[in-house]
Amino acid sequence: MFRINQICLKFFLLLVYFQTAESRAGGGDDSSSDYSSDDSSSYDSSDSSDSKGEWTTTDSYFFLGCTFIFIILIATASIFSIDRKVDKKHKQISKKLKNAGDFIWDENLIISSVKESFIALQKAWSKQDLDFIERKLTKKLFIKWRNLLMEMRNRDERNVVSDIVVNKIKFVKLQENEKRFTVFIDAKVKDVTVNIHSGKVLKDQTGNFREFWTYVWGVDSWLLRKINQESENTKFL
Repeated sequence: MFRINQICLKFFLLLVYFQTAESRAGGGDDSSSDYSSDDSSSYDSSDSSDSKGEWTTTDSYFFLGCTFIFIILIATASIFSIDRKVDKKHKQISKKLKNAGDFIWDENLIISSVKESFIALQKAWSKQDLDFIERKLTKKLFIKWRNLLMEMRNRDERNVVSDIVVNKIKFVKLQENEKRFTVFIDAKVKDVTVNIHSGKVLKDQTGNFREFWTYVWGVDSWLLRKINQESENTKFL
């Protein structure tokens, strides 16, 4: 990522330099000083300024277009960098889990449990099913979710998550002594907030999202303890 970012930054600075140089080309010394004012074919400095000194619409579009491409390159490089780090972490943790003696650290069982939990919680959230959610979350996180759902109810709103596709679940942190782990989840969902009475869509956040979900062992199952956004990746990678 560092190498790609360097290339993108150099390209961006070079672009700014050339655009700035062009805008300065007609703004220096008066070029008409090399020509006689009495000569009928004398050079008109005002024409030079108009033709060389203006920032044209084409220049603006070109600059904005290149800036947009620059931002896309940086974002793409960041995504690839996070994915590489996630894969590296997952491989390291996977090796540790193979040597774990406790049955609760069965890698395939955990991944399957997380996927099932992820989908079930999205559906329960959509239905505002607090009884089910309470069984799957730690007490602290449940109180937070309950408050959020109550706020939506008071506004006559419901957040409906459907068409769930889980693309990736990878381990990024393992705390065996505390019986806790964090996974990176990459998923695609249809995510809309609607008015309960009219069904009118108030907000549409459909698309891919990537989050870090932390689980802790309860009495006899894994409970969701915390959710962190992708932007908080430095906590885990």
